[in-house]
Amino acid sequence: MFFEETFLLLRAVHSRAGAAYVLCNIAEAWRSDGDYVSARGALERALALFDELGDDQGRSAALNALGNLARSAGDFDGGREWFAQALELRRAAHDRREIALTLAGMGLLELYAGDRDTAGERLGEAMGIFERTEDGPGLQLMPLNVGGFELDHGDPQRAAELLARCEAIGREQGLVRNRGWASAELAEAALALGDPQRARRALDVALALFEHLAEPRGTRYARELEERLGALTHAD
Repeated sequence: MFFEETFLLLRAVHSRAGAAYVLCNIAEAWRSDGDYVSARGALERALALFDELGDDQGRSAALNALGNLARSAGDFDGGREWFAQALELRRAAHDRREIALTLAGMGLLELYAGDRDTAGERLGEAMGIFERTEDGPGLQLMPLNVGGFELDHGDPQRAAELLARCEAIGREQGLVRNRGWASAELAEAALALGDPQRARRALDVALALFEHLAEPRGTRYARELEERLGALTHAD
């Protein structure tokens, strides 16, 4: 794995802060694969390194990642504690983008925990910061994450609306990777809604973007959806 090789190189040249950031990246890859135990171990090592260095920016990154990991693992109380610590550090640093990212993580956690009122407050705060700072990737992040939640929780119509908004933002500003994931998840929503034409259009966009980015996980996801689309088309 590239991240593991980079970590070994940074350790060899004694870049402890760099090694800690790479550990955060390794942890995110493990979280995406559902290996929460390995992800937590990597993040705890990163946090310990940042603590030793007195690096509050790094500490906030590791704490925020631990909050996201706890949400993925269903540990909502633990996630709230990690996010609260990250938010305190980021408010002290007056870093508006990082504050907004933590608020967005807190809002998403509350969605999964079933508290839509608190989720709306936190997500609204984050969206306000992204709008004021004209942060394209941040503006993409909100409908992408909430759309994914709605898709996972049985509301493909609402998910499709949000994911189409994210995909549209991506054509003007933001990150290509976010647009790819929005298009892929929009295809899944379209399949759930029984709209194979829309699913096909969204998949074509997603596959082109993922292949351009050499994003294997996204490409696998899109190909799996393509198989489902093929089965649906043949059944008709």
